[in-house]
Amino acid sequence: MGKRTYSVVIATYNGEMFVEEQIQSILNQTIKPDEIIISDAHSSDETIQICKKLADNNKEIKWIILQDEQQLCVSKNFEKGWSYATSDYVFFADQDDVWLPNKIEKFDECISKYNCGLVFSNATLVDQNLAPIGGTLWDFVGYNNSHNIVYHKGDLKLSNIVLNHNIITGMSICIKNDLKKLILPFSEKGLHDLWIALLAPCYCDTISLNQECVLYRQHNSNQVGAKKNLKYSYKKRYSYFERVKNRRDLYIEAKKRLTSNSELYILLQNAIDYYDNRIAFIGGKMGILKLLGQYKSYKIFDDNPIKTFLKDVYYRSFVKKK
Repeated sequence: MGKRTYSVVIATYNGEMFVEEQIQSILNQTIKPDEIIISDAHSSDETIQICKKLADNNKEIKWIILQDEQQLCVSKNFEKGWSYATSDYVFFADQDDVWLPNKIEKFDECISKYNCGLVFSNATLVDQNLAPIGGTLWDFVGYNNSHNIVYHKGDLKLSNIVLNHNIITGMSICIKNDLKKLILPFSEKGLHDLWIALLAPCYCDTISLNQECVLYRQHNSNQVGAKKNLKYSYKKRYSYFERVKNRRDLYIEAKKRLTSNSELYILLQNAIDYYDNRIAFIGGKMGILKLLGQYKSYKIFDDNPIKTFLKDVYYRSFVKKK
């Protein structure tokens, strides 16, 4: 077997402040990527000019720079970029992070050892200036392990974790390129990393790589980040309710990709029932006593069931009625 090849898909939008530093960290890898794909969602700043200059100065790597005429959501931006990838494996990169120099090397060693189709790693949480802010991505999402874990194809252990709270973040992923035939298009009802986390483990072995391979930058302009203001959902009248409905709809779409006798199909249906009950309660079609009878589902499909239950009650009582 020849050298394994790697593509990096970077989704950009008005990223002039950080994108050069991110791309330089990818160019400085101990194992160089074979292909870098920039998928830009109609930036109005200097993002594309910066990327083109870097491409002109690093012609030993294949570059594909895609410019859309409209502002795509982050998931559709990554989808477009992935659709152009030609290498054996594909990394996803946010425009504002920084890769540690041996990220591709660590992933390559993992793929060689386990012959897996999906690898995801940990990351170090840093501020805008790359100073550590305490803890790691896995600390934040509540995923604790001290060694690499192998989740074999179809293993519901990983599915149960993901349905409770997604631990597989887009910028931590490397996936076998051939899997895009089974995974694309991404759902428009949620983020691409959750979609991958639900479907990819049905088709391949998945490895959680116990390495911090990225400086995961948190700043005010993050489209997606680890630390968010939890009160934000209540500041817009329907944002919280829509998020609950979107998660239900995403699971419905994912279920359609599976055979009806698969274990994940059944698990997804249980999750859909859980969200249907929450939607009925928040929308005023179910009483609180009946919802209390469904409380055990909160403990299965939510990592903080009491908090989520109280948020549902709060939203129905004080926000939805406004």
